[in-house]
Amino acid sequence: MGCRYDLYIGGDNGSRMIDQAYLDKVVKWAGSVLPNRYTLLGGQGYFEGTQEDSLVLSAIIDGELELEREVLQLKKELG
Repeated sequence: MGCRYDLYIGGDNGSRMIDQAYLDKVVKWAGSVLPNRYTLLGGQGYFEGTQEDSLVLSAIIDGELELEREVLQLKKELG
């Protein structure tokens, strides 16, 4: 049985939207960090009372995976 990881990703801090370039960065990151098995769901989220585009990246991974460094890199890249 694997471990489930869910990563909640909000829209661009300026526009609160997710455009194709932003989405491409997320997909590129996920493809390099996760074993090519993940689900990406889009929707509307709320951060501090403000609505924004959001993504939920979900993956089930056999064994353990240390993601802290990789998630911080994605955060930096997305701004």
